[in-house]
Amino acid sequence: MKYKDFTSLYPSVQKYCPYPVGHPNIVTENFGDVRKYFGSIKCKILPPKKLYFPVLPARINNKLLFTLCQTCAVEQKKKCNHSIEERCIDGTWISLEIQEALNQGYKIVELYEVWHWEKTSVYDKATKSCGLFANYVDIFLKGKQEADGYPDYFKND
Repeated sequence: MKYKDFTSLYPSVQKYCPYPVGHPNIVTENFGDVRKYFGSIKCKILPPKKLYFPVLPARINNKLLFTLCQTCAVEQKKKCNHSIEERCIDGTWISLEIQEALNQGYKIVELYEVWHWEKTSVYDKATKSCGLFANYVDIFLKGKQEADGYPDYFKND
């Protein structure tokens, strides 16, 4: 029997994913490979021309849009004939998002600033220790599950 609870995706990310700890190193020049950074990256990035689900969001006209062309999003155009410069989006994203974007064909045009954390906190499943939010999630998820009770398909008549 398998039970998947998608309503608790956010708490599971809080518990099992790495979080930065301490103060970041702020890099504004002599950038290394962006795949080695953990933190936030402010840059100009070129999305690929064809991607069914764009990876990086951009705030355009007070809306959060996932676009492959900055100018098309601003002008609300359906067909894109814009130059590379017009297609680029500027923004600040988490390094993991940038890494996935690069895997999907995005190209970094210019790096402005990187906030890199060398220290992270991540939950160790083997020892059940660490994790920045592990205790918090355990306490409140237990309370939520107790309040919700068993799903109807687990109850016996």
